[in-house]
Amino acid sequence: KVCGYKWGEDSSELIKLNGGNKFEVIIMADTLWLEDQHENLAKSCSELLREDGLLVSVYMHHDDHSRVAPSFFELAKERYQLETITQTAIEWDETRTDNDDPEEYGLVYLRLLRLQKS
Repeated sequence: KVCGYKWGEDSSELIKLNGGNKFEVIIMADTLWLEDQHENLAKSCSELLREDGLLVSVYMHHDDHSRVAPSFFELAKERYQLETITQTAIEWDETRTDNDDPEEYGLVYLRLLRLQKS
């Protein structure tokens, strides 16, 4: 089943749709550039992720906002106990055939997080 969800809103309906269980994996792709939504995003992830679950975040630094993504991870750790367990940077695929300039985009980042144990 598919349902709409807005970060920061009541997550109980999503958990209900998942058989009353929190989620084992949450995948976030290109969600960190909206800095005004970091609080809502971190709150939702911490509410929806089960204790042994994994949060997968894939992102790029848009328009040289290299401080924006790190500010999300700081907030997620300090206020919502979402701790980075590993991270890596991947070179932009230079084999692309469209008009995108790889110099403009830089690296793609992958970061895995877990809830800190209480």
